[in-house]
Amino acid sequence: MNILNAKVNYLLALVLICILIISGCAIGRKINYSFTPELKIQGSGTVSITTLDQREAVIKENGRKLDFVGYCRSGVGIAYPMGTSSGKKLSDIITDAISTALTQNGYKVCPYFVDITSDKNQILNKQNLNQSYRLIIILINKWHTDTYSQTTLFYDIVVEIYNNGGNLLAKKGVRGEEILNSRGIKEERNPAPIALTEKVELLFNDITIRQSLSDETAK
Repeated sequence: MNILNAKVNYLLALVLICILIISGCAIGRKINYSFTPELKIQGSGTVSITTLDQREAVIKENGRKLDFVGYCRSGVGIAYPMGTSSGKKLSDIITDAISTALTQNGYKVCPYFVDITSDKNQILNKQNLNQSYRLIIILINKWHTDTYSQTTLFYDIVVEIYNNGGNLLAKKGVRGEEILNSRGIKEERNPAPIALTEKVELLFNDITIRQSLSDETAK
């Protein structure tokens, strides 16, 4: 009986090892998305900011979790969803990061964290902007990576700037698909947060966005 038990345990161990080899380190993988972009704008006014997650994979019924940031594939190509290491929603992380950057540059920032059911019209209709001369709305239409032998990023992010009357002053977007590296999940630091920092800086350092947030334009 002891010999039989030993054989059974040995076979179970082999099965477990095979599962781990097939799945790689894909299961339960988390990505640290903490970042602070460098923005080339200074101001002293009060701005409100919010981020809307409009990604189909998240908003659809029985969709991905709100901290979803991509997929990591096992050795046989099975895709496992990845989340943020903090467990925070990607939209909230982006709102926090830009709020911090604007605060460091002199602005008084009022961040608003909305749920997944909120849409832009609701914010424009209900948001009290009397104390803010600008409202910043960030739309995440697409953002996720797919990592196997390399990491591919799929993205579509839009920034919109409104005055306190709800009028659109400026709009800038970035969208595309690009390969971030060729070393996959063995990268010491996942390249996706670095890419997000670069996209946010590209958007907010655009001349039309910078001008719309300028204190002078509010006068």
